Amino acid sequence: MQIPQQPISIRIPGAGTIRVANDAAGPDAMECVRWDPGTELDEPFAIRDGRVAYLRSITPAARPLIKAAMKKLSPETSRRRFFTVRHELSEAELDRMTNLDGWNQYAIGAVSVGADFALLVVDGWQHQGLGSALLLRLVAIAASRGIERFVGSVLSDNTPMFALIEHHAPLAVRTRGRDFDTVEFTLESHGIRFAA
Repeated sequence: MQIPQQPISIRIPGAGTIRVANDAAGPDAMECVRWDPGTELDEPFAIRDGRVAYLRSITPAARPLIKAAMKKLSPETSRRRFFTVRHELSEAELDRMTNLDGWNQYAIGAVSVGADFALLVVDGWQHQGLGSALLLRLVAIAASRGIERFVGSVLSDNTPMFALIEHHAPLAVRTRGRDFDTVEFTLESHGIRFAA
């Protein structure tokens, strides 16, 4: 019996696909030639303060997240990881960190899933329940896509918007800023009221 010469794909549930080169020497001569993440690792992890982070395989899609995260590192955290204080990675370093073969090079990151939200109801339609309807539908759609947290910027004197948020998300955290306030809240499983 002749062994086929084309690569063979082996699917590993939750880990992706490993392609191996098959040659006439038989299975002992198989060698990993490519790893396709396919289904990313996406494992929820409850951190100590009650928030949920997702452990995910690092792929090229993580590049902008890593780039942004570098700017948020404290000097001490940066020094501990990079042996000096750095807030930027070169393009080549970002390539090395995100273009991994999944076999000899593999990395996992932790992310929280959140989204910015915005609502606008024109004047003639205000005070008719549309703001509530829009917010609740945004929440439902976001939750169905795995988004757990909303963050919004609201002018400090926008009392109707704060009333809407307080009604539907009584556990929302409001952080006062110079020009506007930031409002953050978790979605349905953490206390969003679906009453209109």
